[in-house]
Amino acid sequence: INAEYGWTTDDGFCGVFAASIATAFLPPTGALGGGVYAIAVYGGVVLFSALMLYQTQSIIKGCERTPYNAPYDPISASIGIYMTTINLFCQNPANSASGKRK
Repeated sequence: INAEYGWTTDDGFCGVFAASIATAFLPPTGALGGGVYAIAVYGGVVLFSALMLYQTQSIIKGCERTPYNAPYDPISASIGIYMTTINLFCQNPANSASGKRK
């Protein structure tokens, strides 16, 4: 996603990746470590949800703009949505497992 003003998805991916690396060095019991941990865990869910909405909108616009006789395969174009869905479902067990206490 390319934004004229504000952040882009590249910024979001880099932020979540940096937060994931930082959780290895900062304990999640402190204030700073807890905030970084929350960015790493929930930032991925928010980012992949936004990516899925953008990809869906892109496929719909591609279908609307393509002439009737032109070859356009929305099924092949939706592979990115399937991968984003898999990433979201992989994040979900990680989020629920992180809330358990010993």
